[in-house]
Amino acid sequence: MDRVWLFYAIQVAASGYALLRGGAPERLTGLALLLAAVSTGLVQRDIPVLFVGLEGA
Repeated sequence: MDRVWLFYAIQVAASGYALLRGGAPERLTGLALLLAAVSTGLVQRDIPVLFVGLEGA
């Protein structure tokens, strides 16, 4: 789970930098990537865990 929070921290930093310092294409891309990361996290919370492990023979 730590990797997820690290990803979100880097994503927010990169998108924030693009929104503050970038031109129009960079701002649009930074916003799109930030929205994609947040929406993926929200959608995945509602999906039950389908794969838990390997079945031993």
